[in-house]
Order: sequence, then structure tokens, then C-alpha cells
Amino acid sequence: MTIDAQSIFDAAARGCRCGCGGRGFHRALAAAQREVESGERRRRQPRMSYVYEEHRKDLFTERGQFAVCEALLDAQHLASGNGLIPHDRLSDRLPGGDSYARLAIIDRLLELRYLARADNGASDLPRQAWIYRWIARSRT
Repeated sequence: MTIDAQSIFDAAARGCRCGCGGRGFHRALAAAQREVESGERRRRQPRMSYVYEEHRKDLFTERGQFAVCEALLDAQHLASGNGLIPHDRLSDRLPGGDSYARLAIIDRLLELRYLARADNGASDLPRQAWIYRWIARSRT
């Protein structure tokens, strides 16, 4: 026999054996039920996904070029230890803007071959777990 959240919720609404009349337990279950329902609604809504090509054009403005240069200096500083840069540390140091703008800056550094993925491009890793390797060479 499986017990689902709705059957527990209904039982609590009728009252419980401890004599509280289901008030305390019922409220906690109602809050849990709302969280479950809101999570289901969130999953049904279409998700916005990041597409580099849509955000790339913003990097060619004066502000975008400044952000890429600043990110390049930050990446070089972070890589000074062992040459590896965790995505979250690099992303946290990038100049303002939304998370998609930060992703676009990092993708630009990958495109220009200042950085490479050190995790061998594993596709099952979430973006926050990516690790980059500093590969910029002298451009003289």
C-alpha cells in the first residue's frame, strides 16, 4: 500500500489521535502541499534557456568589451595558482548584469581560446560545476 501526500493531508484534516484536532499537523501538511503544487506549476511553465548567440551581440558594445577585458584579467588572476578556474568563482567576480550576461562573457573567453574546459566537456555536468583551464598564450 502506498501512502501519498493527499491521503495524509485528508487524514490530518479529519483530526489526529493526539487530540490536537489536526490543527498543527494539518497546517504543516497544508504548507507542504502548497510547496508541492507550486513546484509542479513551476515545472509546467516554459523555461527560458540560455543561447549564446542571442547575448553575443551585447559583448561588442563598449560596456561589453570592457566586461570581457575585466573578466580576462580576473580569469588570469584566478588561474595564477594552478591554472584551473571553477565556474562559480569566475562568475562571481564578473561585472554586474544578469546571469546570462555573465555566461556570455565566459563563453566569449572560451570562443577566443583564453579558456578551455578542464572537465573534458562532460555534457552531464551542470554549468556551475564546470572547471576552466587557462590556456592564453602570448599573442606577439
